[in-house]
Amino acid sequence: MTTETVITVFDQFAEQYREKYQQHNKPCLVILDNASIHHSLAFKQRKDY
Repeated sequence: MTTETVITVFDQFAEQYREKYQQHNKPCLVILDNASIHHSLAFKQRKDY
């Protein structure tokens, strides 16, 4: 697993979920498990989008 893979998967999930949220207005919570990829510079820069 790489940071790039996780970012890609998160982006895909967010795009799919955006449509569901607009229909149902239910928030989604994603819990990060403190893995090293969650501390990478690329991940930290991307998570604020």
